[in-house]
Amino acid sequence: MHLGHGLKSHQFYSDEGDVVIALHSLPHCSTPNLGDVPRQNIYFRVRRFREGNPHEGKRYIGHGVSDHPDVAYFNRKPLQFPPSSNYNPFKTSLEKLCDHWSEWDGMQEFIKQEKEMEEAEKNMKSKL
Repeated sequence: MHLGHGLKSHQFYSDEGDVVIALHSLPHCSTPNLGDVPRQNIYFRVRRFREGNPHEGKRYIGHGVSDHPDVAYFNRKPLQFPPSSNYNPFKTSLEKLCDHWSEWDGMQEFIKQEKEMEEAEKNMKSKL
């Protein structure tokens, strides 16, 4: 299948013990498990330090192990975000989820160049 920009999709077959490292936005699906042994997966969620989060780096929070960015993991108590911090955990999580390249400093210049090239191509086509 051709995905544009010269990219093609490839089916990936894995064997016992294989490891896949991928972004959450990678198009993917599972296939039926027709065997007798249950399929097991382990997910590790890697994320970067959140500069504006007043709770970042505190061990009792347990960032990356919960889907609730506003609740402490170990005691399940709501985290307080002072208005002066201007930090909104849900907004930040949503922004990072929708723009995964924002988490990779090295990709910023590349993405900027790609967008400029796409815009130039679009403008050139519209003049034809």
